[in-house]
Amino acid sequence: MSAGHSEWVVYRAPKSVSFGHQSRLRDPRRAWPSVQRFLAELTRSTFGHYIQLTCHEPGLLNLAGATSRVEEARGIFGAEAQQNGPYRTHPSWSLSEAQVPAAIDFALDDDKFPKQELGPCWFTFGYQFCWPEFDDALPAQTETRPIMSRLGLILGQQRLFLQPLFVYPGPWDAERVRDFIDRTEAIIPFRFRDQYFKRWLPPEKRGSQGRLLRLEPTWRRGKQLH
Repeated sequence: MSAGHSEWVVYRAPKSVSFGHQSRLRDPRRAWPSVQRFLAELTRSTFGHYIQLTCHEPGLLNLAGATSRVEEARGIFGAEAQQNGPYRTHPSWSLSEAQVPAAIDFALDDDKFPKQELGPCWFTFGYQFCWPEFDDALPAQTETRPIMSRLGLILGQQRLFLQPLFVYPGPWDAERVRDFIDRTEAIIPFRFRDQYFKRWLPPEKRGSQGRLLRLEPTWRRGKQLH
């Protein structure tokens, strides 16, 4: 199947829901392994470029807990990034790929502190990936739409939030695309919302990335897998 010069299916949550979803498993200690399973079984992935840990400044009632999180982060990751602007921001660390496992463990330890409105920490990272299922659907050299999918993650505050941009290189009415989504839905670490699937039309003008069109909620034959 050639992915060039054909329409694709794309899944992306809108800005109104912060471009994402709460993890299917509410406990982040259980949710994170489900993300690892998804990546290992369904994708060929690499880390994205943005990997940042933030420890939020405490409110009066959470002073001791938040302060201890900042000191712990300094002990593990070193001094936080320098603040050069006129306004004070929360202590943050730009991390390397090698530091991701330690940062995940650090963020999961938020459950050892009282839950608060923001924080005490926030670890943001992500992946870009392709679906090996569609390795034969390589785009033409003239294709301007990026075929790589992305999954952003925000871990901390005793939850895992996921921001997907999934690209399926095939038209919405292709059995192969619909069957793949149906077969893999149980492994996806969040719950799909059918209204967030869109048709991605090929560009009509040079340099364009094409248009997104709405799909009917029943486009997947009304099948409910969750």
